[in-house]
Amino acid sequence: MVAVAVGVVAGPLPAAWAGSSPGPDVVLPDGQRLPCPPETFPNGGTPRNGPPTPYEIPFAATIGQTTPTGRKEGGYLSVSNSMVTVTMGGPVQVDPTTGSQYGSVFAYGCGLVELPGEKGTIGGDYGQGGDANFNNEFVFYPDQVPVSMSITGIPGLPLISAYGAVDGQLTAQIEHTPAPNGGLNVMFFGGAKSTADFGPALAALAGDAGPNSGVTLPPSIQSLVDQIPAGAGSQAGSACTLAIGDIVTQGVKDVTATGLTQAQATSPFELTTQASGQLTGRPVTGPITHAQATLVANDFPVGAIVPDPSPTVNSTTPAPGYPGHPYCSPQNASLLNNLLGLPSVPDPATGHYPNTFVSPGTFSVYVSA
Repeated sequence: MVAVAVGVVAGPLPAAWAGSSPGPDVVLPDGQRLPCPPETFPNGGTPRNGPPTPYEIPFAATIGQTTPTGRKEGGYLSVSNSMVTVTMGGPVQVDPTTGSQYGSVFAYGCGLVELPGEKGTIGGDYGQGGDANFNNEFVFYPDQVPVSMSITGIPGLPLISAYGAVDGQLTAQIEHTPAPNGGLNVMFFGGAKSTADFGPALAALAGDAGPNSGVTLPPSIQSLVDQIPAGAGSQAGSACTLAIGDIVTQGVKDVTATGLTQAQATSPFELTTQASGQLTGRPVTGPITHAQATLVANDFPVGAIVPDPSPTVNSTTPAPGYPGHPYCSPQNASLLNNLLGLPSVPDPATGHYPNTFVSPGTFSVYVSA
């Protein structure tokens, strides 16, 4: 994701008393501007025994790339712990020239990288739409992200829409040893959530695999499909929020109900340009004003969806962009958890890595003249 922009800082840098840079000018496609922070450094004449001021340089970045052939390739998050798979940013596609998988999630961010520690951060401006921790320096664009839900033997389930958000500060750390290809390896730490109305997909699933459909599914899956109420939709309470990483920061109020341990629920997930589970990313390479990389995460847990106590009270703070007031009923939360196999926890001992986050990106660093 975006904080890996720090990875393009490899050569000599200007002295700390150089002229100030105002920072990146990040403008979204609709003209909205991100609140990007300016460069910081000690002022000239600052006494040695004065308060420390770190040298931090601005960067800007995106999840998603435009390839040399003009193809738009974004990121995706996939949970596949049973026969049913849900993918935010799906359906997953393959670049015919590189063989790399990609999705449709695009996001924009800007922040600072501190020297000499080579640690990057995105965050400092928080709060939006009832979500006090919403990170205004990292936003998805457009607000609606396509979500695909698939099941073995049932093609053509309709795409649904999710609204994504990141809460809290995002951080990254550069590996000081260059990658074999001469690029830089980085680790990115963070969390995210999405709020989506699963009603249309559930309704289609009930019709395509219902008792009279003629489709044969394993009994455990068939029994779940048979539970889907007629006319399932948002009115039936199927607008639910799924969080990953530090889910407490993302607004999950009942950790026990997620089936995760306290440590799992409060640890950020790690995206890396190196190996994660059964996936391997691509190190940061390219010019300082337009570097590229691919980060992956394949070893993080996903907790169970927690039902809402009532249509007016959410157990998990929803993504601010979601229109209206989402409601995830106990029946639908249970149904989705069973269909998706949540909680979904990797098991390295058996090579079981059911959760995937792939994030291609572009990065730019801004330094003083």
